[in-house]
Amino acid sequence: MVGKISDPIDPGTPTVYFIYNANSGKFNAYLDMLHKVISPKTYPCQLCDITYGVSKIRPAWKEFREKSRLLMIFLHKDEWEEAFPGKTITLPSVLLDRGKGLEVILGASDWNGVGLEDLMNQLTSLEAELISGEF
Repeated sequence: MVGKISDPIDPGTPTVYFIYNANSGKFNAYLDMLHKVISPKTYPCQLCDITYGVSKIRPAWKEFREKSRLLMIFLHKDEWEEAFPGKTITLPSVLLDRGKGLEVILGASDWNGVGLEDLMNQLTSLEAELISGEF
């Protein structure tokens, strides 16, 4: 289940935040696409890289997002800074809010060797844990 930062969230609803190491907007998207093509090894957003190809969402990721029962909110770096002023994190990151503050699921230093399948498996395990009430 994909939400927006502006959506009302019931207190206590676990929320997974995906924060891309990229800024929002079409111009920035074009710059990112260019960077991915010209110098993919220096592209700074591994989350972007494994969930999106050069220009569009990977089909497996799209399907996973649509089927998942996790509340997922996706933010670019500038959107994160606006929504959570003063909260400093290294990017890209995946965070979980269980109502007790933000927990890092994947931080900037955790992405080496992580592929899309790994990310989806980790989120599937998290979903099972949250649904079983073990949070």
